[in-house]
Amino acid sequence: MPKGISETDVHQAADALVAQGERPTIERIRAHLGTGSPNTVTRWLETWWQRLDERLRAGAPGLAAGNPPADVAALAQQWWEVAVTHAHTVASQALADAHAALQARTDALSASETQIASERLAWAAERAALIHARDLAQRGVSDLEAHLQALGRHLDELQRQHAQVDAEREGLLGQLLAAQAAAQEAAAAANLARTEREQAHRAAEDRWLQEVDRARQEAARQAAIVVQRDKAIERMTSAQADLQERLRVASVATAAAEARANTLQAVRASQPAARAGRTPKPAVATAAARKTKRK
Repeated sequence: MPKGISETDVHQAADALVAQGERPTIERIRAHLGTGSPNTVTRWLETWWQRLDERLRAGAPGLAAGNPPADVAALAQQWWEVAVTHAHTVASQALADAHAALQARTDALSASETQIASERLAWAAERAALIHARDLAQRGVSDLEAHLQALGRHLDELQRQHAQVDAEREGLLGQLLAAQAAAQEAAAAANLARTEREQAHRAAEDRWLQEVDRARQEAARQAAIVVQRDKAIERMTSAQADLQERLRVASVATAAAEARANTLQAVRASQPAARAGRTPKPAVATAAARKTKRK
């Protein structure tokens, strides 16, 4: 309640308004006083209306001053009672109007408070939804970064395997060249042995029968050597084909890993707000450097 506003101030303001020929209302009393809350003015205005009848009746005996004639005094008394009744009716109507205005203000205030509470709940729900969406976005960025790091490590592993396959290929090629050289030496030895047998056969026809068995045995041995050579060549050829297939598969896997890494880097680059101020991960920088080195 504002300081300085009392029941007497409200009653005096109401009397002043009545003396000016105006009906005292809440707004007029507040305007007359220049201050005061509507609730305080309403409470003291109600007491003013309640005491108005007593104040009017208390002023009735003064009409008898001067000892007027009895009929005049009776007529004056009747007019006074009519005036008091009318004033009481007007006061009751004004009090009802003041109550109605106060109830309307109270209803409007309640509706405003209900609307404010509803808006606060809506704002709180929207704020919670925004916080949840922010948390989800942050977790999504963290998951993408972790996945990108895992892909970088996987790319490094594929590059290591690719280098290992290259080393194995070089070793297999060396073995293949050695096997080919051995096969050529075996073929040369077989040709030399066959030449020697032919010369020995022509030089010693008398020993032909004895040498037939030896020649057959030698032919069998040479045939076994040829078979072994052919098998060795076949194994080397199969190993070379298998090595080439493994190299092809490794190349495809490396290309796929690089494509996935490039895709993730593009996704990460399309989210500048989520990744602003962050330095590139070492694994991704190393993978990019290795990619540039291979090119």
